[in-house]
Amino acid sequence: GGRVVDIAVDPVVADTIYVAAATGGVWKSTDRGAQFTSIWPATNPQAMGALIITSNGTLFAGTGEANPGGGSITYGGSGVYRSVDGGAAWQRVGLMDSGTIGRLAVDPTDPQHVFAAAAGNLFNPGGERGVYESTDGGSTWIRVLVGDNDTTGAVDLAIDPINPNRVFAAMWDHLREPDLRTYGGVGSGLYRSTDGGSTWQRLTNGLPAPAATVGRIGVALAASNPQRVYAIVNQTNGSFQGFYRSDDGGDSWTILSPNSTLAGAQSTYGWWFSRVWVDPLDQAHVFAAGVSLCESQDGGSSFIGQSSPHAD
Repeated sequence: GGRVVDIAVDPVVADTIYVAAATGGVWKSTDRGAQFTSIWPATNPQAMGALIITSNGTLFAGTGEANPGGGSITYGGSGVYRSVDGGAAWQRVGLMDSGTIGRLAVDPTDPQHVFAAAAGNLFNPGGERGVYESTDGGSTWIRVLVGDNDTTGAVDLAIDPINPNRVFAAMWDHLREPDLRTYGGVGSGLYRSTDGGSTWQRLTNGLPAPAATVGRIGVALAASNPQRVYAIVNQTNGSFQGFYRSDDGGDSWTILSPNSTLAGAQSTYGWWFSRVWVDPLDQAHVFAAGVSLCESQDGGSSFIGQSSPHAD
């Protein structure tokens, strides 16, 4: 499988977790990870992008890996799948032309309200790209955020657990050709909705302005203080651009001092990573993906790296 792209912890059944492998389907453990069993049909596309489980135990899987390769190959999928019985059976519920799914997110107050970040087909413009919303548990989807051009899709999402009308989405302008990787562009940027996904605003106060050099962006907010939001930005060429923090819910942003550990972990292929996680109990305790997993205890001002094992 190469890489684990997402993990979902069952909120209903104790000790049960689900893992999505980059090219190996979905796996389930009922003993807190000691053993895993494949629960993904062999007839489905094996490339995975995202997992989410709702408060009532409904599991969603987005197919197609949204972490594009350098010299290697990554694979597309065939949409979003849903299971209501712990992965025993799966139903495809939409976004068949999305190519890759970067992230799934669910409204913490309404398990029927789900968002999908469709990154698009890596090799072909167009298709189902952007942020999609379902208000009926995934049975139907509508696009609520469209990219600036036909090579821009959505790759990350974050929902305020206290005010779920506030949603953040990272858009990514990227395309791969046989002899060229263009993993950034003017369509890349961070957006926010304050009305549950109906309307969106591009956030620019302190964040990079639209430019051909802006690559993949990751976003996360602190559950203990949702006014604290973090974003990691990488450049089109794969190098690190900056780590940003907002303390006013995304109205304004501050770029934190350059950090050699975090920058080094992105290496020259930051488009593999651009993911951030915040400790739900501590707004200053942050993790960022990279060749080494980077950890901060001071709100992103400094990072230390855990260099083993290698990221994939």
